[in-house]
Amino acid sequence: MNLNLTQNGTEILAAWQAANDRRLGQALERLPEAYRNVIENAVPALAALAALLEAEDQTRQNGTRP
Repeated sequence: MNLNLTQNGTEILAAWQAANDRRLGQALERLPEAYRNVIENAVPALAALAALLEAEDQTRQNGTRP
């Protein structure tokens, strides 16, 4: 399913994403460096996990089994 946002919806979404980016960035800055490094090193594995889940969802939507 695809959604098309209005201009206002696009602006609201962008503002929400920016606010969350700031909040996350500020929280990460308060963590000890060792924890920040662990999170940074985990990002590729988390991205791969998210891609796998997305692929499974698309497969289910197409009516096939993974």
